[in-house]
Amino acid sequence: MRDEWKKKYLLVLPPIFYEENESFYQRIRKKWVRTSCGNDLEDPKQKIMVFASNNIMEAVNQHRLIRNLIQIQYSTYEYIKNITTLNIENDTLNHRTIMKYMINQHFSYLKKTQKKWFDPLIFILEPRDP
Repeated sequence: MRDEWKKKYLLVLPPIFYEENESFYQRIRKKWVRTSCGNDLEDPKQKIMVFASNNIMEAVNQHRLIRNLIQIQYSTYEYIKNITTLNIENDTLNHRTIMKYMINQHFSYLKKTQKKWFDPLIFILEPRDP
């Protein structure tokens, strides 16, 4: 288990989980799906997804969508790394802010076609060793 925590995890949450409180993690129904990210040339490593969903089919649909977005993430990683030091409107954008913005842009199609879909909150977590 300790080796698992050394890997990066992708946490996908719907808007209801935006609010932070003590019961934040208790309210999440976690579904772990192992998937390959990016293409074989960029990053052949596997990631684990955590879906805040009680519905299996919704989790499967999220998995397919996020799998494609992860490929976009890895194909744009160098671009993101190069602009993280730039200041835009006096605010320094960090990697997480840029990734959230870029990934949410790709959800605009879902927002237009399916009312139940909203911008998800997507984080890349890198757990530290105790």
